[in-house]
Amino acid sequence: MTPADRIGHQVNRIIQLAGLSQQEISERYFSNFHKWLPIISPRLFRETVTAYDRGLGHPPLDVSVLLLAMCLVTFQPATDSSLTPIAPQGLYGTAKMVFAEAQSIICASSRLLQTGLLIAAYEYANGRPEAAHITMGTCTRIGYVDGLQDSDLAPTDLKARQPSSSVELERFNLWWGVIILERFVLCEVKGSQQRPATEYPSPGALLPTDLDIDEENSHYRLNIQRAGLCMPDERMSSNGNFGRQAEAGFLLDQVLAVRRLPQGDRSRISEFQRLDEHLQGFLTILMSTDTAQIGRDCSGIAPAVRALFLIHQEILQYPPETVDLQWLRYSQSVLGTVANVVVDVARHHKEQIACQNAHADLLPLSCSYTLHLAMKYIQGCMEISGSTERSKDLDYLAELDHEFSNRWNPGSHHERA
Repeated sequence: MTPADRIGHQVNRIIQLAGLSQQEISERYFSNFHKWLPIISPRLFRETVTAYDRGLGHPPLDVSVLLLAMCLVTFQPATDSSLTPIAPQGLYGTAKMVFAEAQSIICASSRLLQTGLLIAAYEYANGRPEAAHITMGTCTRIGYVDGLQDSDLAPTDLKARQPSSSVELERFNLWWGVIILERFVLCEVKGSQQRPATEYPSPGALLPTDLDIDEENSHYRLNIQRAGLCMPDERMSSNGNFGRQAEAGFLLDQVLAVRRLPQGDRSRISEFQRLDEHLQGFLTILMSTDTAQIGRDCSGIAPAVRALFLIHQEILQYPPETVDLQWLRYSQSVLGTVANVVVDVARHHKEQIACQNAHADLLPLSCSYTLHLAMKYIQGCMEISGSTERSKDLDYLAELDHEFSNRWNPGSHHERA
């Protein structure tokens, strides 16, 4: 038995023990998780799995490992665990080991990179940003070895041509996935001097698409636009979920870069002011439409909110005598406004989930981190004011955090840094 056959058999056995099928995993994945991180072409995946379902033996090694990672991010602890002997932590550990074994055999491939990104995203949502950071290091190196950054489709190449096939489009989105998720993870890793291993695309770069199943039915309906990433405008409405994440990620990347500057650097505050203006303009555009829909409109809101928290928390850490008092007050005000945005979105999301109009899988992967930041801010304000009455806003935030934690980190509702 070849290593590919052995691992393929092992993956099939795990999926059976989890009480799932390849079809159910695929349906869960593309209906939920895929909306936040569209790095797998539904068409290509369906074609690959269908071919091997017809009796052609086990799929290639990297496809088997990818199936296991998709099982990991679609496994429902609240329902699946009660029906099977599989536990989330055991499934995660197995996925990590199989991923490492597969990498020792085939080194690098697009499917292997997709597997690594799903594992890193799981670790990130699970409240383990340091583990996700380490996994992302492996992912970036797989991407470099696989040549994703060197092709004429690379997002960092302003002269890049538009992808002309499902394979090219998938690889294009895949490298964007590495770039974006790396920034999200870095926000939660302790220490502000960590540098991303990837270069963020410049203004004018091609944006990623959502890799929707319907859009893939016709090549001419693929809507990749050349959008100015430096200052978002009304064109964002046609960029899709992942395109909006890319827009917000560009601003977040700049915030992380300014954050790495020494506190005594005179340009630091002025750069934070510039980015604050851009981020608030970005949020104004996104929130000027109807109430944010879970799994869609928060794709750009979540990273923009996280970036604003980073900016104004950094400013409030300056010694009072080194910063204009008016700017310190402004930072406090912005944090209050951002916390209110998080409360409003949390209230709406909780209502949608309660009415079964949405699923916890559609919440942003950064959800719990943002909720804890808002809760910490509100609790701090209550302590300063001496209030002893329980805040309804805190209840909204805690209830949504409970929903998210039950999905991604059952039994562990610890406070994140």
